[in-house]
Amino acid sequence: MLCVLLIAGCGGSAGGKLNLNGNSSNDSQSLPSNNFSIIENYNQALSLKYPNTFTGTTCEVTDEVGVTIANACTCSVGACQVEFNPATAGSASFNYSISDNGANNYEAKGNLTVKAIVPFQSVWRVGNVSYGDGDLTVTLPLLSGREYDFTVDWGDGNTDTITSHDDVDKNHTYASAGDYTISISGLVEAWYFANTGDKDKIIAVTELGTVGWREFWQAFRGCTNLTTFEGGDLSNVTTISSMFSDSPNVTPNTSGWNTQNIKHMSEAFLNAASANPDTSNWDTSSLTNLQSAFDGATSANPDVSNWDTSRVTTIYSTFANSTINPDVSKWDTSNVTIMGTAFYQNTAANPDVSNWDTSKVQSFYAMFYGATSANPDMSGWDFSSILTFIQSVDNMFVGNTSLSTENYNNLLIGLDATGISNLNLHGGSATCSGAGCTAKANLQGRSWTITDGV
Repeated sequence: MLCVLLIAGCGGSAGGKLNLNGNSSNDSQSLPSNNFSIIENYNQALSLKYPNTFTGTTCEVTDEVGVTIANACTCSVGACQVEFNPATAGSASFNYSISDNGANNYEAKGNLTVKAIVPFQSVWRVGNVSYGDGDLTVTLPLLSGREYDFTVDWGDGNTDTITSHDDVDKNHTYASAGDYTISISGLVEAWYFANTGDKDKIIAVTELGTVGWREFWQAFRGCTNLTTFEGGDLSNVTTISSMFSDSPNVTPNTSGWNTQNIKHMSEAFLNAASANPDTSNWDTSSLTNLQSAFDGATSANPDVSNWDTSRVTTIYSTFANSTINPDVSKWDTSNVTIMGTAFYQNTAANPDVSNWDTSKVQSFYAMFYGATSANPDMSGWDFSSILTFIQSVDNMFVGNTSLSTENYNNLLIGLDATGISNLNLHGGSATCSGAGCTAKANLQGRSWTITDGV
């Protein structure tokens, strides 16, 4: 559970709160610690972490060191927030407590890193009809509902100060055609091309910067001429959904990204044909959505072997239309409900899914459709949660030529155990034997339509 911390105080009484170990304590040295970060000199909101075993209704921040509270801590629908005003870069700290005004109280220490601003720098090409509309203007793609307070150096000797997403000064006209480096310094919470505006004029991000980023939903979607992409502090970013989708030439350097707070990664690299992100050290402990994350990312070969997927609920089309053969053998899929088209038309994938927990999965639709190399061991899979609509397991192995008789038997036996009627199943070219054929006959007796190699 998260409580949004705006750098400010939280209302409520601290009292003797429950720490992470379940002990009541007022001694800050014995409190559990949670880490946060913000940029210097600008009021910002943070998300306060607390156990998801209750819903916080009140909160309080005390004992601030190195920061001052700008707006008091409040909780709304379980999210508690407080706003701080940091001074200069360095270390700061505070204590906080969250309560449901009942039996549940949580107290922790916040270790706050106040970061020096690193400008966001990008290169734009104007006055060229092969790069957008060919005119001499640039409009910065700012997102409604996000905070902005920054100075922009347009790279031609002119500067402006921007304080809102609709500030007229986000528009700039150059005197002549050419390439210009735009440098932004200050607070920038989000970027939002969303396949519109001057998306084709940006050609490089030489430094994504440390400017208080919070959201990258559709940030660089459709930027067809964007190639180089370096740097960036993502420590407070919660979504990179569609960040690079339909940007075929971008090659982002993601090796240094702090992804600890990212929840949503759906379509992050969708059809980003040149992208091969280094994901080996990504912290995915907050991740919930992987839908189409690498769908169509034909150059990608991400290392996902050590990813924490314990909160993920969907892997729909995650590795579809790619040549990724991911090591997912250690993935925790206990909360996944949708696995449909996960490896759709991925001819290279033959994942070890033998230890996957499928007890909550409702749909396996076209999961290995066209995945010609896949021969998954499903002997331990639990199909008890599949929905009773005709496409739950339909087209599961269409076009597959590698599924062994043993593994096909296990699939049939597992489906037969559900007792469900009137569904469709496609087993590719696989054939059954023994107990598998008995299970197949039982399913057909319950009006299943089964297509396979027989």
